[in-house]
Amino acid sequence: MQNTSLCFRDPDLHGAAPELTRLGLPKAISGNFASVFSLTASGSGDRYAVKCFTRYVSDQNDRYQTISRHLTGLPAARLSQPWNMGFDYLADEILVGGERYPVLKMEWIQGQSLASWLDLHHRESAQVGKLAGRFEALIEDLHTHGIAHGDLQHGNLLVAPDLTFHLVDYDGMYVPALAGLPGTEDGHRNYQSPLRGAGDFGPDMDRFSGWVISAALRAVAADPGLWADLHEPSGEYLLLSEDDYKAPAVSPRFARLLSHPDSDVAQSARQIADLSAAPMSAIPRFSTRANAKSAGPQPTMAGATRGAGLPDWLRDRVPAPESSPATSAHRLDQGFHHRRRVRDLLLLPVLSASLAVPLLAVLGILSVGIVAAGASVATGTVFLYGTRRSRVEYQEVRQLVRELKEQKWAAEHPAAADERLARERDSFEVAEHKRAAQADQEGQRITREHQRRLAKVESDRQKQEQTLRTRMTRLDGELAADLDKRLQRHQQQYVEDHLRRSLIEKAKIPGIGRALKDALAAVGVRTAADFHGITLIRTGGRYNNVTAYVDLAYGGRVDVKGIGPAKADALEKWRNQQIAAARSRCPAALPATEQRAAQVQFQQRKADLQARIRDIGSEATRARQRAEQDLQQARERLHAEADRARNTACARREAFARRALQIQQTATEIPGLEAALGTALQSRRRLSAFAYLRFLVSGRPGSSSRS
Repeated sequence: MQNTSLCFRDPDLHGAAPELTRLGLPKAISGNFASVFSLTASGSGDRYAVKCFTRYVSDQNDRYQTISRHLTGLPAARLSQPWNMGFDYLADEILVGGERYPVLKMEWIQGQSLASWLDLHHRESAQVGKLAGRFEALIEDLHTHGIAHGDLQHGNLLVAPDLTFHLVDYDGMYVPALAGLPGTEDGHRNYQSPLRGAGDFGPDMDRFSGWVISAALRAVAADPGLWADLHEPSGEYLLLSEDDYKAPAVSPRFARLLSHPDSDVAQSARQIADLSAAPMSAIPRFSTRANAKSAGPQPTMAGATRGAGLPDWLRDRVPAPESSPATSAHRLDQGFHHRRRVRDLLLLPVLSASLAVPLLAVLGILSVGIVAAGASVATGTVFLYGTRRSRVEYQEVRQLVRELKEQKWAAEHPAAADERLARERDSFEVAEHKRAAQADQEGQRITREHQRRLAKVESDRQKQEQTLRTRMTRLDGELAADLDKRLQRHQQQYVEDHLRRSLIEKAKIPGIGRALKDALAAVGVRTAADFHGITLIRTGGRYNNVTAYVDLAYGGRVDVKGIGPAKADALEKWRNQQIAAARSRCPAALPATEQRAAQVQFQQRKADLQARIRDIGSEATRARQRAEQDLQQARERLHAEADRARNTACARREAFARRALQIQQTATEIPGLEAALGTALQSRRRLSAFAYLRFLVSGRPGSSSRS
């Protein structure tokens, strides 16, 4: 993306200038499955939004081509506003790692997201009201042309300066030509029904989000203070969120709206609460406020306050079951009709063997006890009944009988059935809330653990680098000290060399003549370097004599006859004069070669430390990357678990809604349930052990009426 001349082939994108961050990198607006970049064409100056996908969708090209054809064919005169956006799906466009991938090239839309616009204008009630009308007109446009966006939410609704809407992000859009295909996404969770699933892809999937967004805009228009009270800064919702839809009865935001003095605001909140508990198939088409007031029964909080049942205005919208209990019973009244399984075929020899044991014992052919014979028969009988009960026909009939009995009991005792369903639903919601809280805690724990891990990596890096940088700082001082020591050794060596060249034989030392010089040479003292001083020692005695000893350079001392204290003092003074003369002439600096050698040595030590610092940085980077990978894997696992739990919860809530409808059965329907139950019991009798044995032998359905 930094070199568009290299990575793009499209004439408008080739060489285009991307919008950059402060760090000079292409600025990306990232979502769950894609990132969007802003590029300005080099020639025309036109601005484009380029969407790069981060998730593979097998039929993405076909979907976008279908959506493009449908949107292009919409007559502008029949649209309330220019909400549709032009785009081109470029299948093999951006070059990444030597391969080309698809991008979506879109015209750049000037506008603000709905939430950002409300942040600035929520106090302008007239403008917000006008915007609500524009949104409702947009919903009407979509319905008229058989379109559903699939992810209506604040980020995909851009408000233009003229208060018209522009829809963006068509990844999950439905158009009539896509009928029968599965959905590719579920939409933003804060705008979707808790019961929405992958199977709800179709023209009606925007209904819940349409009600939610319209209700929020109308509420803010009526009372601008609601925006500050219910919307969190940078929150991913308007006034209500996913948690509110799942439990309206305990939601503080719902309580605030339901108790609002404006009747329209309160009524809209009641509608949303009712819709949150309704199956997707029961959510009515969004209607304007005028139509809603004249639509008949007003919404109640039945769906939110009671554990079971739907409000009157929604109850009639729940579709009836595809078949009645009687029809289901009749459909199952076919005996054993599926193919025989391996387990079924094994039953015949097992059963024959279990019956043969007692028969042979009676005939006296086999000698076994009564207990063993009985055990053989019991084993065969248990295997027979177990295999029969494992047949799918038996399982279906058994399940149907159980359901019919429950429905009959519910029809005879509607209040008790309603109460039991309420308890089950409440128990489920509590468990679901606990599961969601645990999942949230697990996510927080994973994040905290990741942060602790990164903090430790950074702390270890800083400690190690600080230690090495401290050593590097000390190297400069150590180099100076080393050079000073080297100079001292060099100067000392110069003095010692001078002393070795200072011969006593050629020196003029007061009182030291040839004889004494020869005597000194005889004990090894020939130069000023051969001794390092004189030691005077009193020997005691009558005259308290003092003996002068010459201290040898290599240890020990000698008494040279004829050298008393005075001559010894002259000898020592001569040596000190040689030392002083040498020091006055010794070099004040190291030779250049030795100085360079010392500097090279310390530069190598510094380079080694710098290399170690780089290694520590690289090790920390790898540790952070491993931590990020582990975090990503953990989050993907949590997301997968959340998706499975959400689908399970949707199915359970759908089942609750249908059971709530069934509870409304009146006493006049009890005879029908009794008849269906009788038919189901008759079907179960057709699955008797005798019928099963005949089915095993013949492979044809049995028709015995034995129980």
